[in-house]
Amino acid sequence: MSRSAVDNRVLPLDALVRSMGINKSTPHLFFLGAGASISSGIPSAERCIWKWKRNIFLTPNPELEEQFSELSLVGVRQRIQRWLDQRSTYPREGSPDEYGYNGSFLERDRRNAAQGRLTHTHGRFLFR
Repeated sequence: MSRSAVDNRVLPLDALVRSMGINKSTPHLFFLGAGASISSGIPSAERCIWKWKRNIFLTPNPELEEQFSELSLVGVRQRIQRWLDQRSTYPREGSPDEYGYNGSFLERDRRNAAQGRLTHTHGRFLFR
C-alpha cells in the first residue's frame, strides 16, 4: 500500500470526533498499540506472565496464597520461578517462549479472565 493511501485513511482528531458524533448508532472498534493498554490499566504481558506463574504455583500450594500475593517483590518471584524451574516443564524466566507457553497453555482461562475484567458501559470498555 502506498504512503498516500495510508495517509488518506488517517483522520485528524476533530474529524474523528465529528464522524463518531454523526454515527453514534454505528459500533466503533479501535486497535491500540502495546503501550496504550498499560496506561489504560490493563496489565502488561510481564504482569500477566507472573500472575499465571503464581496461579500455577498456588494450585498445589493454596495455603501459601497470602505469602505470595505481592508479585512486585523480587523474593516472591524468585521463589515461584525456582519452584517452576524444579519441575522442568515450564520455560525458563525471560525465555522468548514464556508468554506463548503460558498464553497458549492457559488460553481459555486467560481469555475468560480478561473478559471478566472488561465491562461494557455506554459504548466503552472499562477495565476493572
